[in-house]
Amino acid sequence: MGDGGGEHPFIAGATHHIGELAAAIEAGQISGKQGKDVFAAMLATGQGPATIIKEKGFVQVSDTGALEAFCDQAIAGNPKSAVISLPAIKRR
Repeated sequence: MGDGGGEHPFIAGATHHIGELAAAIEAGQISGKQGKDVFAAMLATGQGPATIIKEKGFVQVSDTGALEAFCDQAIAGNPKSAVISLPAIKRR
């Protein structure tokens, strides 16, 4: 980079990684904030975004069917705390 140190190892051949990261954000697999974290990890480790997203558990669920199933499971497991009655809300 001008000082004779050469390019950062990630930058040398990683334009496809940046495209892959942008595609993951665009597809809703991860959020923009998570994308920033993934990019920082890409620079630090040289790993591709798919590997980092998987390792960090950053997969974002956008499928409404999957979200509904998760909510149903959470409510079924905690029926008393999942639903607050209207009189209880008015007393607050």
